[in-house]
Amino acid sequence: MVPIVLGAYKEDYDDALPPHSYINVDDFKSIRELVRYLLYLDRNDTAYAEYFAWKEHGQIHVRFAVP
Repeated sequence: MVPIVLGAYKEDYDDALPPHSYINVDDFKSIRELVRYLLYLDRNDTAYAEYFAWKEHGQIHVRFAVP
């Protein structure tokens, strides 16, 4: 499953998540455009799989905020 994100600044997602591992609602001009893209991914396994390519070479560093 590919996360679809909304709310934080794009830079915050870019700092916390691997590149091309999520879909940001703000990258689309309209909800209609987002839906069209999601339907495209549903029909195109190769395009969908690109969202998981980072697993071959990427790392996730978990950061916890300490009060």
